[in-house]
Amino acid sequence: MKILNTGNKVIGIGDICLMPNETAEVPNSVESTVEVYERLNLVKVIDRGTFAEPAAEVTADPVTDVTEEPDTEDVIEADPEELKKQRLAALDSMSEEEVGSLARELGINPADCKDQKDVVKKVKAALKK
Repeated sequence: MKILNTGNKVIGIGDICLMPNETAEVPNSVESTVEVYERLNLVKVIDRGTFAEPAAEVTADPVTDVTEEPDTEDVIEADPEELKKQRLAALDSMSEEEVGSLARELGINPADCKDQKDVVKKVKAALKK
């Protein structure tokens, strides 16, 4: 399966590390992780074809406009309750950095939390409201 990192942060899937605007072939065994990232608009699946297990070829796509704004049509159509459910489902597979970003987005300061478990607990509570 070939994916493109559409986010503005480095993401990791298995042994593969993707910079923003990079594409990579990932094994089909990580499809569930890719689906979570896809729902969070962090990656775009370019080709769902079948590739051999871990032959991770990472190539940089030329960046045409770094300041490009996100597609507002997708943001407008997104159901806030559905987005909360998707984020809650993806929370356990997120990195510490992603959880911290989500916490700040929800108005939670990770620095005010005791540890990472406390951050996750507060984010879960905020998403369940």
